[in-house]
Amino acid sequence: MMMMMIAWLVLGMGRSVSAVSCPAELLRHDGEGHYFQLGSIRPTPENATTCSEFTGGRCPLAVPSPGFGCLVSCVASEADCGRLNPQTPAVNPVAKDRHLCTSCGVSACQSCEFSAQGQATCKACFSGFLLLEKPAGGGGVTQECVLWDQGVVSLTARVLYGILGLVVAFVLLGTLFGALIEGWTSWHEQDAPISEVGDSQALSVPLIRQRSSALVKQVREQNKSAIQHGLSFNLDASIKVAAMRAVAGPDSSSFLRRVWRTTISSEQDNLGVGLALFYNTQLFLINFCFLILMASVAIQMYGAQGSNTLFSGDDEHGGCSMSEARIEEMQASIVAGQMRYAVMSQYVCLVLWPASVLLSWAFHRYQKQSVRKYDDEHQTAEDYTVMLTDLPKDMMSERRLKEVLEKELVCLQGEIHGVNICYDMKHLSPESQEKLESMLERIVEWDDLRNEWCPCHLGTPEDELAASMEEDARMFEELLQNELRGSGRAYVVFKMQRSLVKVLKERRGILQSAFKVQKDENKEASPMKSALHSGSTSDIFDVVKLVHTNDSPEGLLYNRMWMTPQEEAARRHEIPCRLFLYVAAYVIVAQLFYSSMILPYQDNFVEGGEDAAAVKIVGKVVLLFNVAIQTAVMIEVADSGFVRVIRIDQWTFIWNTVLLLLTIGYAIFQQCWRAGMRFVLVAPELADEQAWWEWRRLTFQSVQTESMVGANLAGVLTEQILMLYILGEVGNVLAPVLFNWAALRAIFVINIGGSHDCLAQRTLRSMLPKCKSPHAVAPREAERAQILVPFLLWMEYSYVVVFPSMALCTFYIASDNLNICAWLFGFSLIFYIWQRYLMLWLYGKTSYDSDDTYRVFIVMWGTVLSQIPTAAAWWSYRVGEITEAPFALILMAMTFSLTLLIYEAGLLFIDSCFREDDIEMDDMDEDPGYVAVMDRNGASWWNVNPIYVLKQRYCPDLPGFELHGRDVQCWPSYVASKGFFEIGKEFRHRAKDFGTEPKSV
Repeated sequence: MMMMMIAWLVLGMGRSVSAVSCPAELLRHDGEGHYFQLGSIRPTPENATTCSEFTGGRCPLAVPSPGFGCLVSCVASEADCGRLNPQTPAVNPVAKDRHLCTSCGVSACQSCEFSAQGQATCKACFSGFLLLEKPAGGGGVTQECVLWDQGVVSLTARVLYGILGLVVAFVLLGTLFGALIEGWTSWHEQDAPISEVGDSQALSVPLIRQRSSALVKQVREQNKSAIQHGLSFNLDASIKVAAMRAVAGPDSSSFLRRVWRTTISSEQDNLGVGLALFYNTQLFLINFCFLILMASVAIQMYGAQGSNTLFSGDDEHGGCSMSEARIEEMQASIVAGQMRYAVMSQYVCLVLWPASVLLSWAFHRYQKQSVRKYDDEHQTAEDYTVMLTDLPKDMMSERRLKEVLEKELVCLQGEIHGVNICYDMKHLSPESQEKLESMLERIVEWDDLRNEWCPCHLGTPEDELAASMEEDARMFEELLQNELRGSGRAYVVFKMQRSLVKVLKERRGILQSAFKVQKDENKEASPMKSALHSGSTSDIFDVVKLVHTNDSPEGLLYNRMWMTPQEEAARRHEIPCRLFLYVAAYVIVAQLFYSSMILPYQDNFVEGGEDAAAVKIVGKVVLLFNVAIQTAVMIEVADSGFVRVIRIDQWTFIWNTVLLLLTIGYAIFQQCWRAGMRFVLVAPELADEQAWWEWRRLTFQSVQTESMVGANLAGVLTEQILMLYILGEVGNVLAPVLFNWAALRAIFVINIGGSHDCLAQRTLRSMLPKCKSPHAVAPREAERAQILVPFLLWMEYSYVVVFPSMALCTFYIASDNLNICAWLFGFSLIFYIWQRYLMLWLYGKTSYDSDDTYRVFIVMWGTVLSQIPTAAAWWSYRVGEITEAPFALILMAMTFSLTLLIYEAGLLFIDSCFREDDIEMDDMDEDPGYVAVMDRNGASWWNVNPIYVLKQRYCPDLPGFELHGRDVQCWPSYVASKGFFEIGKEFRHRAKDFGTEPKSV
């Protein structure tokens, strides 16, 4: 679709109109002032002529053809010189040939004057350039045409580099200053008493001056240990570290050998279905890149590209020694080469598309088989869970809800394991949300101390932490009774899969009246609820629905539960509007860049634009702006209120991919939309003499321009792929951890600036999670600051779609695309090795593992494949098989749409082969039951629910809010404390001397 849009805009371009008063026929120039009519094999004096003789004196001047000075056109005046060839705007009156238009000697000069001595003086530069004159030796001046804003760009770059240098110097000097103060204090000052915490004057004095050097050193050593503890704790949650820990045991080999074996081995990697599908996708990408590489090789071998056979004669300002026969032979070879390239590209695309589609269908079938096999071998929580919707929001007791369900579902008496109520945390006040987060953090810190995962001397003292938790219990009860409500959603967990299948086949809901009767019976126990909902009048026939949603406990964001219809409608409208604004902002920025810094070079055929320093600097800025927009899209989708984590991944992948395709497509369009490009390769009919000679005059220029476009396009695509991937990988994965680690050490170890009130520390603290103390960092705070980024499947899948799409754009241009295809194939190999073996040491476990993101990717992959047959339709227009531009546009649109429909129909057929018409049990030898699944996975429906964890700790039997009794197991059996569960850190719920991995079920 991207290339179709470009083709629609450029169809019919490349044809200019020559002077009306002068003949369009070309003459051959030998560089000695002699001109010959074309048509003579051997030039003789009888065939020699001049433009004045040839036109009867009407057009005495000769203008070299753009790109090839051996052919000239006759014009009437010097003003017409620059119109036909911008590089030869004037005539040198003292030159050997006084009737030949020539250049001014100053790059990008539009008009000039020659002195009597033949010295050229530039009078004006091309549009977009500024004429600069600098004094030279001997009283002369040196002229130069530069971009009008090049000085501003260079100055801005120097200012930015200067600011960056000042920041680095400030950090270094601040660090040195802090170290000098610490050293001076330790050498020359006696021990000073520790200031009281509440002393406001003491807090304004640097920590070094408040305490003795020994105590300061002790605090900093503790901070250093806490930072190291937090980082190592997060690294323990990475996939490869967990794999190495799983096989830990008696091993005489060295640590490096065990690391190497774990790196190259994938047997113990707990990937899950989502990561496994993605790594299969990377292998598929390698095969697809190899396929298009072979297609490019075939085009280069059997379709000799015309631009590669360009002449190697003299320049347009000097003589041309080749004969007319040689000129005719060379031009015919170039045109024939382009036609062979076009026809071969057309045939290759027609073969490449079905091969790519069959490969994609076979890959999708293999993926579906992998998903089915995984589902049969791995039972998960969603296999035992159904969701209740439209539940009365005052139903906030899991114990009572279970009793109602067992009463209503009499066929499943004793088959319900438990229920999980989701609470409306989204509409709490910001203060209440912050309080709940602090309560959970204290529970996690307490459990780490009790389970000996955190040394006692690093964390908060137990007596202080216990006092805080007592206050939390009181505040939580008040919050539960006065502000918190249910979200209207709950999950029912069955003991065995057969119970879930049975209830879904027999029931679709329960009357709300059943829950309301239960509420009325307990009105005295919870008077607050009747006051909150006294205005609620639901119809007696309203139903609480039973829905099987395949939700997983760790795949939900409990702090976003329940959005009002108005909020959902706003979300559906705001995200597309904001995406449109982001794309519009990029188009404006990119258009300003191209119109001010690229088009002046392209429109006037001035060389050196790609090598200009200002162009390179601003080009990198535009690319960084593109990356910034991607980050903004990620944040927008993440904050849009989605409850399911997988929905965030899916929509971020869709919007980010669309954004990249549009922005990169715009950059490609700017490269293709330039003067000199000719998209119709067939010469006009000889009957149209004017058009035929004009086509011949611009042939060499069009071939050179298209070859240059292909080379620039390959450079742009290579730069985009490298920059986008490196910035995306480093900026989103490595940079946050490295920056936060450095910031923690700068604040709590180095004490940059000497005080927590200095600008440097305040700036760094604003970028870190909130810390309670200005002088000390707790291990849990350091852990949160250095948490590993989960594997961002949406970002990796975006690259899998965008990079091949960019490479396929080169199949629309008659240029050498072998390098970009080979480079993409090599990148796909490195991409797989880097992601599969190395980055798993730094990636944390994803918050939710599912095949849903792959499903969206494989559907969008069809847009990439449809570029191939659309290119074949485009070449049909270029070789003259389609003569009308509107028909070519219609054919390309129909080709893209029909091939996309064929591909999607194949996907639907494959999906239908694996679809089950009804809810069925997994194909397994024996159902292990939900408790066994919970023990194996670590996550349950209750240990990931923040409100349930707080209720379990502080008020398990509060009337109206009762939890499940002791007969319902809500935490894995191996846990030492019923704390809050975090993905990848299951080991922290065990006592440290108990082991670090749950036993296999």
